[in-house]
Amino acid sequence: MWKRPNFLTIKSLIASKLPYSHYFDNGIIGTGTAIFSEVKIQDVTFHEFGLNGYPHKLLHGDWFGGKGLGVCQVDFRGFNIHLFISHYHATYDYNPITDVYLGHRVVHGVESAQWIKLSSSSADLTIYAGDFNTEAKDIPYQIVRHVTPQKDSWVEANGAEGGQTSETPANSFTPRASLKESPHGKRIDYIMYNTGPNITGETVSCGLPMPDRVPGKNISYSDHEGVAARIKIRRNEDKRMTSRDFVRMQSMVDLPNKTACVQEAISILRASLKSVKFARLLYLLGALLCFVLLIGAFVIPAALS
Repeated sequence: MWKRPNFLTIKSLIASKLPYSHYFDNGIIGTGTAIFSEVKIQDVTFHEFGLNGYPHKLLHGDWFGGKGLGVCQVDFRGFNIHLFISHYHATYDYNPITDVYLGHRVVHGVESAQWIKLSSSSADLTIYAGDFNTEAKDIPYQIVRHVTPQKDSWVEANGAEGGQTSETPANSFTPRASLKESPHGKRIDYIMYNTGPNITGETVSCGLPMPDRVPGKNISYSDHEGVAARIKIRRNEDKRMTSRDFVRMQSMVDLPNKTACVQEAISILRASLKSVKFARLLYLLGALLCFVLLIGAFVIPAALS
């Protein structure tokens, strides 16, 4: 939801079911993210990502959105729940070799994982959802899954196959050209979660509940499919764990995958820095050339006269 009027429209339509909400308004055109809740939202904050695209790429526009990590805290039936939401930088290029924003999404994943990890020991349940603009095979996703760590509700409920949410064949907004690379679409929208100390959780179900078309119209609700998950949690009364021990345990979970994806992320960021340095040199040379031409436009006619 890039415009506040859109947020207010949806808020009014679902107020009877989800009366509490917050719109994360940041940047020039907003973050495009909001949270609606059945119970009162206790606390809210927002962290803007350190990298958010390039201001000179006007047709891409992500820089103007001020994307980041929205955070809400709610108390649901005695459970302290932290809700996180993000919208990562768009791809614009399906070739990972020439994708200049891959490093940006890696930074988004790292910053999100750090924030969630630092707060997970104080929450009974942490839920992280949104459009990550990255597939499960990609490093930004791996960072969130393994460094935090988080469980992917779709994978836990259905396995690794299926669940495509973007550029799906049945969606009215899908460009036909995109189906050549991914005939079934891509899964880039997720609901992830992690339980806190002395809490056990599992995904009861996870699916794509929205119909292909708006009733009575030949358009889809969105260019992305909606994702819904039911997560069941319970307290462990038999064996208690301190927050300190929980943090230590989390840091050791799936250590080989953590190490592998962090090392790959470092390689991607190094390549991105090298590419940016080269681009900066080209822009400086271009600016210098324009300055020389500008001076020449005044000096040469004056000399001829």
